[in-house]
Amino acid sequence: PEAGSDLASLRTTARREGDTYVVNGQKLWASGGAHADWCLLLARTDPNAPKRKGISYFLLDMTSPGIDVRPIRNAVGDSHFCEIFLNDVRIPAANLVGAENAGWQVAQATLGAERGMTMLELAERLANAGFRWLVESSPLDDPIVADRLAQLEIELTGLRGLCRDVVDVSETDTAGPADASVVKLYYSELLQRMTDFAT
Repeated sequence: PEAGSDLASLRTTARREGDTYVVNGQKLWASGGAHADWCLLLARTDPNAPKRKGISYFLLDMTSPGIDVRPIRNAVGDSHFCEIFLNDVRIPAANLVGAENAGWQVAQATLGAERGMTMLELAERLANAGFRWLVESSPLDDPIVADRLAQLEIELTGLRGLCRDVVDVSETDTAGPADASVVKLYYSELLQRMTDFAT
């Protein structure tokens, strides 16, 4: 809350007590929070550290006492996002991922892998549903249309290859920090080109 998309400004805290961390705070815009069995939780474990330091990464059992999940309903009544309130929630120290106060680096690696898989799924949808519909809806006897469809199919093949590369390198820890973002940009621009052509 009050941080917008600046995740490093998080205020949820996790204080070590023996073999557990005691967590207090609030999370806003938690995807799938109402249905999740587990949560990836970033919490500040060193309040005096600079913004991206002093954050730790935890696996949180959503059935833990002290968790209150409240759906955020959109205009059509769906609630993909939630608010999560954490009041003296105890997380076993064994659920710390990576080193204490090194959660920012773990989160960046997780985000890269997650974006890679998401982009692979979106690329497959674009190719299997979007492009197929475009071909079925187009006058294929028009040479300009046929040429443009061929160009888009080449771009889709390239996008699928880029996505697979991001997923493959994220499994071997050789992915660059911006790889998934580059693929997302390429996907977004290709989607615009396809929808412009469809229109």
